[in-house]
Amino acid sequence: MTQTARFPRVFSRVRLAALVLAAAAATVLAGCSEEGRTIQNALPVPGIAYDVTSYTTRNDTIKVNGVPTDTLTTVVMDVRVKVQTVFHNGCEARGGLELRLEGPDTARVYVITPLVRYTADEECNVGMSGDTLQTITIKDLIITRKLTIGIPADAVFAHMNVTGSDGPPISFDLRHDLATPSADSTLYDIKVEDATSGLALDGALVSVQEYGTPNILGEGMTSGGGKFLFSVAYGVLAGTAGDSYIVKVSYAGRITLFRAIDFPSLSKRREAIVVRV
Repeated sequence: MTQTARFPRVFSRVRLAALVLAAAAATVLAGCSEEGRTIQNALPVPGIAYDVTSYTTRNDTIKVNGVPTDTLTTVVMDVRVKVQTVFHNGCEARGGLELRLEGPDTARVYVITPLVRYTADEECNVGMSGDTLQTITIKDLIITRKLTIGIPADAVFAHMNVTGSDGPPISFDLRHDLATPSADSTLYDIKVEDATSGLALDGALVSVQEYGTPNILGEGMTSGGGKFLFSVAYGVLAGTAGDSYIVKVSYAGRITLFRAIDFPSLSKRREAIVVRV
């Protein structure tokens, strides 16, 4: 399931009323029967990933009294967030993602919640279990930053939380360098967290396999705050399809699989992944 939300000139001044439900989710939920008891549930989230589907940048010279003093970099990008959810009946398997903004204009937080609504007497309300990957694309995110000494290279663009039903939110920051179109490879940036506490886990074994093949794209242990990074070289244009993949994370006898099959990584982009185990 794919959804799209557009926020013009987000970073400089967000003007969004309360709650946004993406059109695809709204269509699905509207089809529910009006008969019987209504059930609304948030779903468990064992992992997420995010990448940039569209990216442009420009550098503008800042002048004071006609004298160049600094450079202002402006980045505009479409960010796709992939949310893996666990379902326990056919109605939950249909999915649905809610997107809203919280906090003041100076400290906005994007909140994504996998939310399903159905009635108890629907035919889909039958026992079955599994997981599915849903996506939502936030369009036209804008960041401007001065290239001044003292501004960190990982300057935060936007804060995001994915709130499932099974633990604290998965929190991450979107940065100006999330897309790297001049790079020769796709960077897989993986973080492993504890499913209960949300704390980063060092010493977790991570294996990333190309879907449908025995090819292991990358394998190793997390360190330095639950991180494992590796690159895969591509000879195609930046932003085109890279690999469909499965991430297997093992830690203290626990195993989690994150599947990005229908929505692969993109060539010469950063595929940021958070898996809880």
